[in-house]
Amino acid sequence: MNNLTQQYKWENESWKRSCEYLVQEIVDMKNRLASILKNDVSGELLENIESLQNDLLQKDTVLQLMRSDINSTSKLFSDINEQDSQLNGYTLQHEKMRKEVIKLQKKIIDFKAHFNEVLLEKI
Repeated sequence: MNNLTQQYKWENESWKRSCEYLVQEIVDMKNRLASILKNDVSGELLENIESLQNDLLQKDTVLQLMRSDINSTSKLFSDINEQDSQLNGYTLQHEKMRKEVIKLQKKIIDFKAHFNEVLLEKI
């Protein structure tokens, strides 16, 4: 395995770890909503919680799809060698995946900030 393919593999593993972290963040936010619902909540807070929950479910679905894509990409890169005629195609796919992972990470981090702001305002 050459340096380029080793880097692809390392970055792919990094994406997997990052996705695991984001999954845990979503679980933590869902648990926070559940704990709030154990108390009496106003109608307005209930609406906000419902909206946050729907957003979490959507982000969870997107994250699961991303994890599947990362695993598929990982399998593609496991057999690459420096002389592989399809290396350029793999490189383009890897670069596209990198952009998608970064975009998803930013979206979830931004949502977490929004989540906390809404709860601070409404509780």
